[in-house]
Amino acid sequence: MALGSPLYRKLSGARDASADAPCDCTHSRYVPRAEFSSRIDAVEARTDARIASMQTTTSSIQAEMRTFREEMRTFREDMRRLREEIKEIWTTIAELRRDMKVESRQLKFWMVGTGIGVVLGIAAFNATVLSSMVASFESGKNLTAVQIQLQQQGAENQRMLERVRNQLELIEARTAALHTVASSAQ
Repeated sequence: MALGSPLYRKLSGARDASADAPCDCTHSRYVPRAEFSSRIDAVEARTDARIASMQTTTSSIQAEMRTFREEMRTFREDMRRLREEIKEIWTTIAELRRDMKVESRQLKFWMVGTGIGVVLGIAAFNATVLSSMVASFESGKNLTAVQIQLQQQGAENQRMLERVRNQLELIEARTAALHTVASSAQ
């Protein structure tokens, strides 16, 4: 703004000597009052239209901001609920992990117990089979001893039978000799 400009003088309060002088109507800038009023009315109408347009725009912006705020509130509530659900999911996952650790440990114990049971079962089966085999072998040994005893007893019985036959033959021979002696004596 130039120091000599009329606007500067008006704002600064400086008085110009020409301002105190009566208006020269022959001046080229002279605008009649009716035309000046119509121009001011036209400027006011345009200004009012612009202000109305700005108010409409501001109102629509405010309405959009209210809508946006409501959407943001809804979004925040949704995010809060989502965070809570995610926390619940993580809590559930942590619980499942703990349960899986416990169940995994129990499963390991069951597997070890089952393995030991199978080993003991197989060992018992092997012991039973071995016991049966040893019993059969011992039975066979005992049977062999019994067979040897039976063979020995059979041989002894055979000898006794031979002695009994020999004695019978001797008795028959003596009886026959006695019958012969008695028949000859008669």
